[in-house]
Amino acid sequence: MADALVGTASHRRFGRVADGHGLLLSGDSVLENQNQFQRRKQLAAFSASLLFSFSTFASETRETLAEHFVTLLQYDRQFEAFNERCVHDQGSFTPESLVARNPNYFDGLTPKSAQWPDVVAAYSEFRQQVCSRPTKTEYLQALSSSYAKAMTAKQLQESIKFYSSATGQALVEANQLAALASDDVVSEVRSKIAVEQTARLQSKIRALISAK
Repeated sequence: MADALVGTASHRRFGRVADGHGLLLSGDSVLENQNQFQRRKQLAAFSASLLFSFSTFASETRETLAEHFVTLLQYDRQFEAFNERCVHDQGSFTPESLVARNPNYFDGLTPKSAQWPDVVAAYSEFRQQVCSRPTKTEYLQALSSSYAKAMTAKQLQESIKFYSSATGQALVEANQLAALASDDVVSEVRSKIAVEQTARLQSKIRALISAK
């Protein structure tokens, strides 16, 4: 770990370093190349282990094959990324910011109230619970169950064989990046729309009150 930190600091300090061909690369480029190399090594090892065990898949049930398939597609990484997004989004709001927007959000309790520490504790528990389900196991089981119902054993075996290849694993990696990118776009657009529509709704409510 210390060597990695020293190396990183060295790259950033000197700005550029020479690669094996004598070309100058920025510190970030060197780190990116190292990360890509490590990912390729991991994918190669994972593919090799799956190819080695592929001969045993023929005797396995559709459910077990589906579980292998879900593992191969690395849905666990996708779950972790989405869960981190949930935790991050929940952290965008605090009890204080909610009261600032709406003084009655907590039924009149504010930071000046004697019960405010209890409100903060309750809100912290709420944040933790919001992102606690589904669990990773529940998420992966739901996926494998769906694949087991939708695909035959032969189709699962053929899919496992393809996704165990270098091309298949490259596709898995690309799909992971695409899923995260699309989620970023959806979250950004929906957040913007939510703010706009909330303002519109509040304007309509004020108009209704003024009309009385």
